[in-house]
Amino acid sequence: MGNALATDTIPVLATMVDVHNPKAQDQFYFANVSSGGASTKVIGRSQTLSVEVGISTVLTISVYECPEPVFTPEHARFLGLLRVPIERLAERYSSGIFQQWFNLDTKTDPRAPAGDATTMCTAFEQAYQARRNLGDICAMPPCRMRS
Repeated sequence: MGNALATDTIPVLATMVDVHNPKAQDQFYFANVSSGGASTKVIGRSQTLSVEVGISTVLTISVYECPEPVFTPEHARFLGLLRVPIERLAERYSSGIFQQWFNLDTKTDPRAPAGDATTMCTAFEQAYQARRNLGDICAMPPCRMRS
């Protein structure tokens, strides 16, 4: 079964460009990127990660702040998350999203399941269309599909 799925995946590049957090001073920001499997990867500001995804994958980007320039889970504070339904990304945004601020979901526990597809797509579109406000915690993690 693993080999059958391997042909149905493509790499998606995820970059955490920046975070807007009006309440923080002298903090370093990191994004934990998960494609729903057992492994996750942490990237810092301006770093890019290639993630293998299928059409039904939900990419979860959890943003954290740390007082140190190296991510340490014991000192990290969760800021919010963005769930990116790959099927929605492919059908609506073709080759990807670039230079776009997303309002982060600051209320959902990142360990909680993503939920149903309709609710998730609605939340993604709302995060995409929201404008960066002074009181919002936002991130700019563009995703680009690569063939």
